[in-house]
Amino acid sequence: MLYNAGLLAFQIAKSNFNALELPYKLTFCITFHCQSRCKTCSIWQLKPENELSLEEINQFAQKANFLTWVNITGGEVFLRNDLVEICEAFAKHCRLFLLNFATNGLMPAAIPEKIEKILALSISRVIIGVSIDGPERINDDIRGIKGDWKKAIQTFLALKELEKKHKHFRTYIGYTLSTHNSGKFSKFWEEIKKTIPNLKPEMIHVNLAHHSPHYYYTQDSEASEINKEELDEIYALRKFSLHPVRWLERQYLFYAKHFLASGKTPFPCHAVSTSCYVDSWGNVYPCTIYEKKIGSLREKGYDLAQIIKSNAAEETKQEALNLRCPNCWTPCEAYQILLSNLGKKRL
Repeated sequence: MLYNAGLLAFQIAKSNFNALELPYKLTFCITFHCQSRCKTCSIWQLKPENELSLEEINQFAQKANFLTWVNITGGEVFLRNDLVEICEAFAKHCRLFLLNFATNGLMPAAIPEKIEKILALSISRVIIGVSIDGPERINDDIRGIKGDWKKAIQTFLALKELEKKHKHFRTYIGYTLSTHNSGKFSKFWEEIKKTIPNLKPEMIHVNLAHHSPHYYYTQDSEASEINKEELDEIYALRKFSLHPVRWLERQYLFYAKHFLASGKTPFPCHAVSTSCYVDSWGNVYPCTIYEKKIGSLREKGYDLAQIIKSNAAEETKQEALNLRCPNCWTPCEAYQILLSNLGKKRL
């Protein structure tokens, strides 16, 4: 486990000087099935078929042993009955240090049980986010499910109990800023503190709503409508910390305001070099935002490295580096951008 931690640190450090031959992070959508009805995302409207099977994912993981950080996403990841086995495939075949994913929290009875099984795997760090997007009434309206708030809170509290038993596990609340909850964070903070009195600001992971025609299946961006002053309020809650995750969260918020003002990514992007996105059918993209397919796992024997080393990937890598792409500031990409531009001034 110490070796995996050291390898990830080395990959991050190296990315500040040279383009990596292979990425260290994978964002992997394992299913587009979802029981939420979110206004900021259209995934739930899909009727996906023929998604990658566990056998295919095992082949993929076996040939991607260079990965040290895997972000599993959906849809709702817990709707896959083989979620534990998927995590096990990456834990077994990759040099995995960090596994993270988000959940809508709508299955409070089943989620903690499966998390316990995932925590028994040989993974150094596991981080789970439970999505809540505002005060109770607003949250349930945004997410399209009556009672969503109560179930998400129940799931979060159950996962906080697991934290006490597993030192390598952390959970947080994921809050997406959008036009639908703009200006409501203070009310959310006040309301949730009444429900969870010991909640700390660092337990809230904030991100900006984005559009993506191949991930969220949305076309229109809401970023320009987000209350910029609200970001100052959220940033002020976060104290400076050298803890890697807390530092990243704070830096993300700091540069989010610059992104909202300019519409431009604050630093050169290292998509493809440090990370990539794979959808539930095995299609490979530079990230969750740039709709430029660079390959298919099914067409290349589930060999991600072969796709990353292709001419199409190299061309896309240069486009991202020079920001000849849609530009974004979503945490799925922003964290690697920050880690690859340590000590550098924003563009």
